[in-house]
Amino acid sequence: MPLSSEDIERIDREFIRNQELARMNERTQQIWPIFLSMSTVFGFIGLQNGEGAYLVGLFPVLVSCLAQHVNDSELTLKKNRKYLYQQELDAGSHGGAERYFQEHHDSSTKGGNKKALRRAFVFSSLLAAYLFILHLWQDHVSFPFILIAICIELVVIWQSFYWLTYWKPLLIWYRQKIEKFFKRAVRSQ
Repeated sequence: MPLSSEDIERIDREFIRNQELARMNERTQQIWPIFLSMSTVFGFIGLQNGEGAYLVGLFPVLVSCLAQHVNDSELTLKKNRKYLYQQELDAGSHGGAERYFQEHHDSSTKGGNKKALRRAFVFSSLLAAYLFILHLWQDHVSFPFILIAICIELVVIWQSFYWLTYWKPLLIWYRQKIEKFFKRAVRSQ
C-alpha cells in the first residue's frame, strides 16, 4: 500500500522530533561525564609536584572546546525545532507538536542545564588557572611570564563563558540602557 503525502510528512516530522530528542539526550549524557572525568584527571595532575603539574594549564582550553561543542549542539537543536515548526505550519497544523512539546516537557528554568554547565566550566577553569599560576609562582617563574599566563588563561575562560551564554537578552538590555543615556543627553542640551 503506497504512502500518502500526509503519511510521508508525518514520518518526516516524527524523524526530526526523534532526532532532536536523541541529540538532547546524547548531549546531556555525554557532556557531564566527560567534564567530570576531565576535572578528576586535571585535579589529580594539579596536585602533583614537578613539571607535569603545568599540564593543569590546559584544562581551561579543553573546557572551552567542550563549551563550543555544547553551543554547536544547541544551535543544531534550534535549527531542527524551526524546521519542524515550519513543516507543521506548512501542513496546516499551526504548530501543534511544538505546543505539545512545550506543555509536556516543561522545565522549571529556561536553559538551566546550560547555566549549570557554564558555572561548572567557569569555576573549575578558574580553579585550574589558579593552580597553574600557583605552580608557576612556586617554581619562581619570572613575573612577566606569570602575567602573560594569567592573561591567556582568562581569555580562554572568557571564551568558555561566551560559548555558553545566550547574548540576545543581554544585548537588548544594554541597547536600551544606551538609548536611555543618549535620550537624557539630548534632553539636557
